[in-house]
Amino acid sequence: MRKFLLPLIVMSSLFANSLDEIRTTKVIRIGVRDNNQAPLIINNSGHYSGFEVDLITRVVEEIFKNENIKIEFVPEGPKDKIPNLEQNKVDVVMGISKSSEREKKVDFTMPYLTSTISVISRKGEIKDKKDLNNKTFIFRDGTSVAKYFNKSNYKDNKFLICPKISNCIELLKNKEGDAYIDINFLVAQSTLLDSTIERPIKNLGNFSYTCMAVSKNNKSLANAINKALITLSKEGFFKKEYKSTFLPFYKDSLDKKYILIEDLYKSMF
Repeated sequence: MRKFLLPLIVMSSLFANSLDEIRTTKVIRIGVRDNNQAPLIINNSGHYSGFEVDLITRVVEEIFKNENIKIEFVPEGPKDKIPNLEQNKVDVVMGISKSSEREKKVDFTMPYLTSTISVISRKGEIKDKKDLNNKTFIFRDGTSVAKYFNKSNYKDNKFLICPKISNCIELLKNKEGDAYIDINFLVAQSTLLDSTIERPIKNLGNFSYTCMAVSKNNKSLANAINKALITLSKEGFFKKEYKSTFLPFYKDSLDKKYILIEDLYKSMF
């Protein structure tokens, strides 16, 4: 039997901690976006705030009550999210869109944001979907947005990859690309800050869902998170967050129905 012991120990270390293991270590490690993407995440020298921080803080409080569980935030890029779960670097990943391909590797919680694709361009250069043909598209590296265009009728277009939103906007302004394409709630505010760009196509493609993710088959943690989300919705958490966090930030550039999905939770009460 001894020869099987070490492989089992090694295999167990490759998966993020279960609910019971978190209770034992008194620490829960949360993977968050690695750059400022207000109002979701704001990083001030390692001090995190924003909607997703408010959300996971309340979720942890609801799950563990008075158990004094410490939250450790782990910054990660889009490509790091699933590997970090698989390598036991985090217990929960925030801000990951649900897809059938990703479901083979991780388990998703219920969604907490809904989104569509938005197109950002220099003012007056793109008016509608037909203007996207034979253009150079700008995408952030590691996101799933580009897959929508790979499967559609834009095979003659060129693709330009950049690491962060700010880099993508710079490429657009420098005329290295024609359209920067990303999730609506990540880029909606860009046009409020810069009068030389606009969002001519606000919602493109089907809705997608932003969730938390845990390691595959970590059912106890996923179920606890889902239960907490429903409880928070009952308490009016999402309505309060919209008024205090989203509305002041987006102003009239993004409607509530394109962000929060509180009605989904209400159907589960």
